[in-house]
Amino acid sequence: MIAEFNQRFPTINVQPEFYLGAYYAGTHDGLPIIGVYDEYPNCYFAYAYGDNGAFYSMVLAKCLRDWIAAGQSDNAQLYLPERPLVSTLSS
Repeated sequence: MIAEFNQRFPTINVQPEFYLGAYYAGTHDGLPIIGVYDEYPNCYFAYAYGDNGAFYSMVLAKCLRDWIAAGQSDNAQLYLPERPLVSTLSS
């Protein structure tokens, strides 16, 4: 990108101060993961991956809110790591 910018605008010399890389990840079924770990008491984890990460972050935030405030979330079981593995391939 920097080379293209410098080519299009030769009178403006742009040099990056640092580079940033990111990993793109997903799960087997495309759903995010929510959960708790015994090693981290009073901590809740929300892993929203892929194209819908921003959307799932909001969904998981509501699940966590219910889980913390009411002691349960009716929708959390959809996102637990222990959810059943469902194959998307037909036999």
